[in-house]
Amino acid sequence: MEEKFDLNRTQVSGIVQRIWDYGEDIFVRLEFYPDEDRPPRYVTLKIPNGMLDGEFVTIQPGELVQVEGYLEDVPYLESMREFFSDAKAKPFYADTEQAAQWEQIEIERVGTQIVVTTLASLTNEPHLNAVMIQGIVTRSWKGGADLFARLAVYDANTEILQAGDHRRWPKRKPHYLTVRIIKGELDGKKIALSKRNRIRVSGVLHIHFYRQSLAKILERAGQTALAQTLPASADDISALRDSLYVVAHSLIVFASRPRKPKARS
Repeated sequence: MEEKFDLNRTQVSGIVQRIWDYGEDIFVRLEFYPDEDRPPRYVTLKIPNGMLDGEFVTIQPGELVQVEGYLEDVPYLESMREFFSDAKAKPFYADTEQAAQWEQIEIERVGTQIVVTTLASLTNEPHLNAVMIQGIVTRSWKGGADLFARLAVYDANTEILQAGDHRRWPKRKPHYLTVRIIKGELDGKKIALSKRNRIRVSGVLHIHFYRQSLAKILERAGQTALAQTLPASADDISALRDSLYVVAHSLIVFASRPRKPKARS
């Protein structure tokens, strides 16, 4: 038997805003439209080694492109100085006795990018935005009226953590992606999800903007004692964040109907 993989496929078109390198990889900031009636958003593309199908790519800012690839989560650590820079605020702690303690704080963050597998230049401007992913629900929660689910996606591009043998498949590190179900309903049906449900979702990419306060950062970092020393002026310190998720247009739950308990005689 061949190893089976989850779906993880994204197609999007947009205008190239910025290009930079990190090692041999090329990164692209792409402006795209989540929906035709919404303002543009921005997503990061990664072109491994700057190559596709073994050939170096040609791409420049201002170009209209269409790409296909897969979504990949990217965990990273952010320093306090980086947070204050994003918040456009002066690090007030620099001249205090706690300066060393502040500098040791690292904020765990996760970004999501598209790893590009195909790229084509366009002459017109279609608003292509289509996603299909499949995975296992690791948790679900309500956000206002909407339902969210975090998926562990075991697609063909996941990293192998432990090689397999003739008895078992390799152990892989999944991609973790977030799905949003508007008002918790699709096609007029209320969606119910449980942990470990396996689901398939088709929809569109969307970027949500929100602000994260300094107090919230310290709370997440377990620095509650330090948070209590914040001056009143720190109440206004916050950084603009963005979160990528898939807005579901259709959803399939791979599960069986729960059995009703038998009536006692």
